[in-house]
Amino acid sequence: MRLSTSAVEKDVKEVHLHDVNSSSMLGQLWRSAQLCDVVVIGQEGQEFPCHRIVLAASSGYFRALFTGAGAQMAEGCSSQFKLDHISAFDLSIALTAIYEQSIQMSFSRLDCLLDVASYLEIPSLIDACCEFMRGCVGRDTCVPLLNLACRYSFHSLRKDLVEYACANFCGLKPKSHDVPRGHVEVIKLRTQQDAWNSEMDLMEGETSPKITLKEDCSQSTLPMQLPKNDTYCSSVIEDEQQEVAPLCFVSKEVLMELLSSNELAVDCESDVLQAIVDWVAFDAPERNGHLGDLLSAVRPDELPKDLDIVCHTEIHKQLINPLKSWLSISSFTPIPVPPPLPPNLHKSTHQLKSQDSSYALSFEQLMSSSPADHYFMHAMQAATVHPVASTSTSTQPQATSAANYCIPPPGGTCRGARRHKCSYLIAVGGHDDGWRSLRTSELYDPVVDKWQPGPSLFTAVSFAACAVVGRSVMLVGGTPLRSHVARLAEDFWEPCLNLTLPRAHAGVVSATGGSLFVLGGRSQVQQVQQVLKSVEMYKPGGTEWVAMPDMSIPRCALASASISGRIYAIGGQTGKATQRSVEMFDLGSERWLPLEAQMSADRKYTAASVHEGRLYVFGGVNEQRTRLSSVEVMDPREGRWQQLPPMSSPRSSCGAAALQDRLYVVGGDIILTEGIHVCEHSGQADLGVYSLVECLEPSMGIFRQCEGMGSGRSGLGLCAM
Repeated sequence: MRLSTSAVEKDVKEVHLHDVNSSSMLGQLWRSAQLCDVVVIGQEGQEFPCHRIVLAASSGYFRALFTGAGAQMAEGCSSQFKLDHISAFDLSIALTAIYEQSIQMSFSRLDCLLDVASYLEIPSLIDACCEFMRGCVGRDTCVPLLNLACRYSFHSLRKDLVEYACANFCGLKPKSHDVPRGHVEVIKLRTQQDAWNSEMDLMEGETSPKITLKEDCSQSTLPMQLPKNDTYCSSVIEDEQQEVAPLCFVSKEVLMELLSSNELAVDCESDVLQAIVDWVAFDAPERNGHLGDLLSAVRPDELPKDLDIVCHTEIHKQLINPLKSWLSISSFTPIPVPPPLPPNLHKSTHQLKSQDSSYALSFEQLMSSSPADHYFMHAMQAATVHPVASTSTSTQPQATSAANYCIPPPGGTCRGARRHKCSYLIAVGGHDDGWRSLRTSELYDPVVDKWQPGPSLFTAVSFAACAVVGRSVMLVGGTPLRSHVARLAEDFWEPCLNLTLPRAHAGVVSATGGSLFVLGGRSQVQQVQQVLKSVEMYKPGGTEWVAMPDMSIPRCALASASISGRIYAIGGQTGKATQRSVEMFDLGSERWLPLEAQMSADRKYTAASVHEGRLYVFGGVNEQRTRLSSVEVMDPREGRWQQLPPMSSPRSSCGAAALQDRLYVVGGDIILTEGIHVCEHSGQADLGVYSLVECLEPSMGIFRQCEGMGSGRSGLGLCAM
């Protein structure tokens, strides 16, 4: 029976063909030099027979060459093209990428590959390089990759690398800055009262302040005469072993962007000042002129009273005096404003100045003889034009702030505080041994190894997840099924925009750009419990949760993490099956991709954290409902999982977070065995809720016990703040 024409037309639809053999066949034709109609010659004269149509389809350079100036070549004319700027080796790699759609790539060859890919305008090779660069991000590679991203205008990748550099700023400074092996330049910033007291001592005949010389933690004193107006103590000490800071190799624009960011995670604002000194000293003849601009990125109000500047070279020492001048201006406190002159005296002064204008000129020249005097003059002029209002009848000087004088704040416009490195862990919610949800939280200080009570939630919740977005801790969902989102503001929790669906046992992660992603979980749809594969995303300042592409499979009781612009969904439960698979969401292409590498064990109710670009997974429950003590780690750059030493006991529904080069595992359900301490026993003979904490030191590959929480909790939210 034949279909009518109208019926056939109704069934017409577009079908995409995926011929996997085309690229392999093109590669065979190219390698055997069959049907080639053009010859490309490298820098050394080596010839590569190619196909004009293939090159034009893959390369913007060849397309313009063949369809532009090359289009007028008559048949039989020379079809050879020499590329004087590309070596035969690099040209061979580029042509292999075009024909084979595959390439062997290494970090050391990235620069050459990007050079030829950009010159020949090969989008597929450029995309492959960017993908490889994202997988190479680490403390040692961040700066070289950032320079490449800037050079070739990879804006999205550049943004991600800048955010990574901000978050790992302390890892980009030389280790000698943390524990000086040699000598350092010590600049002690004195308060205004200290400077006043020193001046009074000098006026009374006391000797000049002594400079303390510090060397390898030992102290000695070295008397030295200083100008009376110097408000700093300094000592110049040399560091015998020079170590170049990675940030010395970035451009001024990139360094300025990093140092000006509120997201810059620093131990102390003096780290920013040290980075500037190192950068300028690295190439002083070219960079001296940028010192003033870079110093505008420093927050003087966050600088400590005592500054330690590491001096590797004589050039470092030469920068100390400009730093002192800048610090003098930055710490300048306007002198008290004198009371208004009586009308008759004010009139006489005005007449005197009008009769001798040269006096006014010489006065202004005198007052502007130094930068500090310039600020003083600016303050006096502002006080004259905008006198400080006062209802006091006292003739005593009235102290005012810099704002009264309209003095521009040092370092540019007012900005928020730096993020600073995470200093604490916060454990939120969870349930006790009787499955009662908790509304309490606890804070852990690793310096003293102590837990203390934290802000309480407005309602009890368990199996919620938390993540740090910008400078805020966010708590999402939980049991009983909730769509609530809360944000920790100072010392209390405040409600935020609700999820579109109530979720518990979901994965929550903060991604590049400060966006918050919620992955899968369990919910109730039309009074039916369902495991979700949907994903929601919230951007800071947004007004709604945005639906993102679904995961490939539904997952609840999963772990999640973010590394270099990619989000990972790890393990979890799908129906009755427990997963060992991992899938990755690429923020650039906005699609989920399954990873070939699977964990050695299927895991649900597991915990994950990230340290130095590596993904760590702790414990959980397998499909046989056995709790696990095993730990696995994966480096996305290697694409394989490795076993690590196990935890002291099996545990599930625990929390994991990275803090100060350690990975902490907190709380959870455990199997009770002799010698294991839990806060209370559950009704089950073999199950307890854990209060103890252990931490993994990745450099040594060992776990050690830490102080336990005040109360055991399982199904908790945990993050570093």
